[in-house]
Amino acid sequence: MTLYHDPEIEDVRPTLVGDLLGIPARDKNHQLENQTTTVLAWLIDRSPTIARSVLGLFLGDHAHVDPGLAIGARTQISLMKPGPEGGALYPDLSVCVADRKLQLLVEVKVGATHAVYEKYGGKLQPQVYRDLWQGGPGDAHLRAVGTLTRDKSDTEPDPERRIARDVSWRCLSEELSTLIANGEIEDECRLVAASFAAAIDERIAPAPPSADKQREFLEQYEPTLDGVKEEIERLIRGTGAAKTIRGKEYFGWRVPLPSATDAPLFLRLYLSQHGTRLNLPGEPDSLVVAPERDPNGNLEPDEHERVKAAGFPRAKDMAGFGLHRRLWALDRLDVGTTAAEITAMLEKTGLLLEGTIGSTSAA
Repeated sequence: MTLYHDPEIEDVRPTLVGDLLGIPARDKNHQLENQTTTVLAWLIDRSPTIARSVLGLFLGDHAHVDPGLAIGARTQISLMKPGPEGGALYPDLSVCVADRKLQLLVEVKVGATHAVYEKYGGKLQPQVYRDLWQGGPGDAHLRAVGTLTRDKSDTEPDPERRIARDVSWRCLSEELSTLIANGEIEDECRLVAASFAAAIDERIAPAPPSADKQREFLEQYEPTLDGVKEEIERLIRGTGAAKTIRGKEYFGWRVPLPSATDAPLFLRLYLSQHGTRLNLPGEPDSLVVAPERDPNGNLEPDEHERVKAAGFPRAKDMAGFGLHRRLWALDRLDVGTTAAEITAMLEKTGLLLEGTIGSTSAA
């Protein structure tokens, strides 16, 4: 079965709003990956300028396309698995050039990592796609698989082995920004392209602040962090001696809390600057607060839903680490109010020893 899709067939072209609204909101879906893939597919399909630039990023000189040939994009095409078990894999993005000149498959990642397929010798997603995509009558003459992630690699395109480059989100953003600045993008696509480039810079792959800016940030907000910690210790009776937690891009405290069970219970509070690894995509300079049973952020299996319901949703940070946490923007944080909110949320989890919170927690 061929994977090639004819870019000149109008009735299967991607839409923007319709396709975005069709992405289900489920905990196990990678929403940013699906949403960004949808927008990128629309831009490639509607803008010949962007389409040729994207092909160039992934394939270099191998991406030369005659100006008159159409280029189209689709999402989540089916790559069938061989054998009696059947089934399919679903590469995120497919880009085809008319007359079967070229087809590029792209696996898109924002926070997740590439899947490892033990059935195929422990290979990663992109290589499994290459191995399964043997081609046949109706397929494109040049076929390759690449990736779009936060980190690029030094891999050079090699169409003979169906290898395209591993492109970074920042490289894509820089390419779009250059096209916009030069006035090369078609009028009907310029606004979406500019918004997409800004979203990459703000939410997907923001440039990390300099070492000096990080140091200034920590010095500015350390008194705020200490104030929240001390107020929580006042509101919750029986807290243990807090210990500092520190890394290159963060500073915080782990506060032992009185637990309703024999298992240890801690509250992690740390400062995280916009664009750094332990902040969430798109979030401002923040105080991050997370209840946990151990230094790895774990909870008991039956506690996840209670903690989530109390106001600590599980989310992955820029480094891809999943944790039940709540963020407070530092530029408008009031120490007393925030400490009271945190204490009330902890009480709702049911993890605290009964009777350790006074009436002030409801302030």
